[in-house]
Amino acid sequence: MIIIKKELSAIALAACMVFTGCGNKTSGSSSVNVPAKNTDSSSSVQETAGNKEDTVITIGLMIEPEDKGFIKAIEDFNNADNGCRIETKLMSSRFEADGGEHGWTEDEVANVDFNTLQMIMNEGGLDIIGGSTFGDSAKYELLKQKGTFVDLYQFMENDPEVNTSTLNQHILELNEIDGKLYNIPMFYDVHTIISKSEYGGTTQNWTIDEFIDRWNSMPAGSTIEGANCAEYIFFNLLRENLPAFVDEENAKVSFDSEDFRKMLEFCKQFPSNNGENANYNYNAPMLTSPYTIRSVGAAVYNEMNYQTWEQKQYRLRDGGYTLVGFPTSDRKGAYLSTSFPGWSICADSSDEKQQAAWKFIRQFYTEEDQTENVVWKEEYIDDKGEKKVSYSIDNTGFCINNAARKKIAENIISGMYDPDEPVYAQGHEITIDKLKLDEKDCQFIEDYIASIDRWDVDVDRELWQIVMDEVMAYLRGGQDIDKTIDMIQNRASLWVSERY
Repeated sequence: MIIIKKELSAIALAACMVFTGCGNKTSGSSSVNVPAKNTDSSSSVQETAGNKEDTVITIGLMIEPEDKGFIKAIEDFNNADNGCRIETKLMSSRFEADGGEHGWTEDEVANVDFNTLQMIMNEGGLDIIGGSTFGDSAKYELLKQKGTFVDLYQFMENDPEVNTSTLNQHILELNEIDGKLYNIPMFYDVHTIISKSEYGGTTQNWTIDEFIDRWNSMPAGSTIEGANCAEYIFFNLLRENLPAFVDEENAKVSFDSEDFRKMLEFCKQFPSNNGENANYNYNAPMLTSPYTIRSVGAAVYNEMNYQTWEQKQYRLRDGGYTLVGFPTSDRKGAYLSTSFPGWSICADSSDEKQQAAWKFIRQFYTEEDQTENVVWKEEYIDDKGEKKVSYSIDNTGFCINNAARKKIAENIISGMYDPDEPVYAQGHEITIDKLKLDEKDCQFIEDYIASIDRWDVDVDRELWQIVMDEVMAYLRGGQDIDKTIDMIQNRASLWVSERY
């Protein structure tokens, strides 16, 4: 694990740690270390001895992967004797032999990313780039805006397995830039807010005014996701929706909008915790909680009683709980995103290398590979000596491959992945009267996803920090709302104009 000494955003940290797509998984998460070797050398992924005339495709990685599936994908490709060979090139030589307790500083990560950008923009030498090429994956998003990559649609036209018919077209369209597709996310999930209909009604996707009106009608002592301090309510309602105020394509920000101001003023009405740990009360009435949807199983919401450790389930389509999105004036607060942005092919690579690069990356979008990366199968012997099979669904998200997504949904409905053993949380066995999913529940989730027309991209760490600096000063009484808005908008506008 990489540990960043200074405070980094969760997005930046995930970009440092997670490697996209990788055949058969052997564990729940990728374990990575940084090898102590020169950045000009390839990683310790063993290169298969091949014909010297093979077309060599170079993948840029910030650190060396240990994910066995990813390594195997490279080895299988190199062993296929298809005239192509994959090599990896590391962007950093930093290695923490102690397991990473002393880790990287922000400056070290920024320096690696800067040098990587310089190499990509000015020198070439890389054919495939992804979010895991950088410590801050927002730099990857920047390159998409700069025309660094080729349009993947041209390769999909003649591909019988990976094309606009076999992949989720809605997700592809949301990832287009001026009609071109520079990368394909492997998986996707939904970020929204959920509210118990007893408090918020059954209208989906609230406006800011509707949100405030509902809060004002809540009983005394109510919370927002168990919190009642300004900072944590800001985190839950506004920081989670920060990309809505950044237009990277047009190099503009809108932190001076009425939406941002109104939501920030709402957060300020709560007392500041001045940087201390917040006190949570999850048994108090809660108006809203963030809700991430990564499978059709989320069509049934589990309400937990933290006193009795009992769960009660609600079908979302029945109206007991409502998906209300992050409050925005246009009712478009819910958004889609991915932790696995896939790969891009560099435009300055030769046509021959581009074709070879597509041969490699396309395998991560087939039905077989996508299914294996979401559902893990484990065979074991129980206490009675009987052979058992268990399944677990990763938090990867929905497969972009239509057939894989459908197959997994069907298996969830059938109960194939249900655990045989009791479920525990914090040492307590969870008791639950379980509802059985059906096709209508799946369709409810599919319809909600289809209604969302926002795709979230990573906010650069520096821009994130600009907002956090000024917002924290406001919430803790250091400056008024007008100065806060002006400072964020001016600083962020200057920063965006310089970067984009």
